[in-house]
Amino acid sequence: MASGFTVGQTVAGADTAISVTRDESVVWVEVGVFDDSADHVGIRILRPERPPGSRLYQRCRLPYTGPGTYRCGIDRKAAGRIGGKWLARAFLDDAEVARKRFVIER
Repeated sequence: MASGFTVGQTVAGADTAISVTRDESVVWVEVGVFDDSADHVGIRILRPERPPGSRLYQRCRLPYTGPGTYRCGIDRKAAGRIGGKWLARAFLDDAEVARKRFVIER
């Protein structure tokens, strides 16, 4: 079963950029951080709200090592079984700095 992938709306701050990419087996949320004062970078991937309840699917908390790209991934095949509209959120020291909606088709 092949799963489709569409990137949607992005909201990002001046010191961060967020993108969603995929390879053969993983959907990656990549956060480009240009700020030099963070202690950690957080990435949360929220699944579609179906059935209602907790939407958090994956959370990554990464130590900040300087400006660059930080990423968090989910298994593409498992995510494809859920399908729908997903949301990626990026945090610097627990403050949300960017978000991006994307679609994974079943």
